[in-house]
Amino acid sequence: MKLIICVDRDNDVGERVGVRTPVIGRDACLEVATKLGLSDPEDSDINAIFEGVRLYDELRSEGEDVELVLLAGDRSVGRKSDEKISRELDEVLTAVNASSAVFVSDGAEDEWILPIIQSRLKVDFIKRVVVRQSQNLESTFYIVKRAFEDPKLARSMILPLSLVFLALSISILVGRTELAAGIILLLLGVYLLFKGLGLESVFEDFSRTLRQSFYGGKITFVTYVGAIILTIVGVTQGVASCIEYYRGMPAGEFEFLVMLMLFIKISVWWYVAAALSSGVGRLINAYIEGGGLRHIEVMFFVISAGLMLWGGSECVILLDAGSVVGGVQVLLFSIFGGVVISLIGIWISAYMRLRTKVEAKEVGR
Repeated sequence: MKLIICVDRDNDVGERVGVRTPVIGRDACLEVATKLGLSDPEDSDINAIFEGVRLYDELRSEGEDVELVLLAGDRSVGRKSDEKISRELDEVLTAVNASSAVFVSDGAEDEWILPIIQSRLKVDFIKRVVVRQSQNLESTFYIVKRAFEDPKLARSMILPLSLVFLALSISILVGRTELAAGIILLLLGVYLLFKGLGLESVFEDFSRTLRQSFYGGKITFVTYVGAIILTIVGVTQGVASCIEYYRGMPAGEFEFLVMLMLFIKISVWWYVAAALSSGVGRLINAYIEGGGLRHIEVMFFVISAGLMLWGGSECVILLDAGSVVGGVQVLLFSIFGGVVISLIGIWISAYMRLRTKVEAKEVGR
């Protein structure tokens, strides 16, 4: 049997029309395409599914044994979506005994998962669906308008451009245009760092959790807001200390490492407080919902990490000032204190788990 595979990598069918995938069968896929078309007629996935239906009918008329399937990933395109597509493909192959496949693609993004399909099936050919549009739709105004409306494109291109314009406007308003290049490079560097480390998904999950906490009336909303405020204060304090240190340096000298360590030393406890604020909110929610105080050791790990970061930064600053003994003493103290605090957290967590098991056994009797 030959499998005709259509892929919706960003899960529009799930997000917009609530369809659970995988979808197997011509009629089922045609129904999904119709629903998606009524929800968003401009979605290119509709054309890919219809092309899959057309190929199905064509190959069936030629006497081939074929089946049509629709796989979907996740709105966070990347590792999560590709792993979901991989699981769905395995589920389809368990239900359908296929020996080869035809891959229907509506763009380069969907073709990223082609190696996943090829690792399980022989791909006979790829059908790329290119939608012909009228001249009016291809106008510059329409393209720009669609770019602003597309959330994926907005995050990838419009966000860095907005950061550049924001940096330029701030430097002009404060009358320090010579700082514009440095501010722009700093903002773009931070943005690329977050993209490279995949931290944007963390912030998306955080914002989603924040909205759920607000609408659900949970205490975590208040503690999350407190964590955001503490983080902003920490950044402000760190930057202010670096500026003050820079102003006190002799002309022509610039010690980046010392300034970085100073920033960490001043701001790290604000970040620890922010992490503890959000952690306390989650602990309270878990306790209210009957889950007990789970993962309490994480709070101790945060404190120990903050202590070691503070000690490491203070050590570098003291070494730069010529105090070798003082720097080593601070570093050893912070490492020892961090290990002790972590062990205390592990012991408390183990004790509470053991106590919970004992209470559960007593209730069972």
